[in-house]
Amino acid sequence: VVPPVKAAQPIEAPTRVFPDLTAIGQLHDSYIVAQGQDGLYVIDQHGAHERINFEALQDKAAKAATESQVLAIPVTLDLNPVDQDLLIERIVQLNELGIIIEHFGKNTFLIRAVPWGLSGDDAAELVMDLLRSGREQQLEADFKEAGLKMVACKQAVRFNKRLSLAEQQALLDELG
Repeated sequence: VVPPVKAAQPIEAPTRVFPDLTAIGQLHDSYIVAQGQDGLYVIDQHGAHERINFEALQDKAAKAATESQVLAIPVTLDLNPVDQDLLIERIVQLNELGIIIEHFGKNTFLIRAVPWGLSGDDAAELVMDLLRSGREQQLEADFKEAGLKMVACKQAVRFNKRLSLAEQQALLDELG
């Protein structure tokens, strides 16, 4: 007699809970030093803020197009033919990222609006980075996600940026 076989029970992965942390200072104006129940933590402030921004941008992108701010002075991009073609192919996806670009004749394009919190120069650098990634890796489905990651990075607090203790704590609270 063969014993009955029990249906396999799904194994639940342990839920990771970000610990409650208290900011106690900053190291080299780049890392947040915090204490928690398990000891001392050193957190990359740029990486933490980038992660927070990326998740917020993903949530917003799932609901609607990213909010843009119109630039008082548009940023000019002069592109080679390969980048022009790639930009034209990706113009709708760039628009969904909050980057509004229009053709301005021959190989010139104007960045008219950028995602909130980004400067025109940051947006130009972002567009060029996306075009370079598109040329090198043939980004298809990942183009928008790559753009969101780049926007999150550009919006994040930089290394060598002094943060007040309250700003450090706010960053830790958001990360949690």
